[in-house]
Amino acid sequence: MSRLYFEWLSKWSSTVSSKLWAEYLQSYTNTKDYRFNVEPSLSVLLNEVFSVKLSYLVNFRNVPAVEGKKTLDTLYTTSLVAKF
Repeated sequence: MSRLYFEWLSKWSSTVSSKLWAEYLQSYTNTKDYRFNVEPSLSVLLNEVFSVKLSYLVNFRNVPAVEGKKTLDTLYTTSLVAKF
């Protein structure tokens, strides 16, 4: 499987930053089996240790693992991140 990956980071202020990553995965054995994943996220620093991260992951799989299953899956997450 081959992979093409892109990542973009931006610091909007001393307390707010964002990130976007995207990847394309292509199967060598089945040309119809490709996947595309993307995740934008926003991080807000609460204090010197903790920050809140909001992200939205989108996974697209052209050929599902099980026939009849959906090809698009999304996941919204809210995380408390600690840096030591």
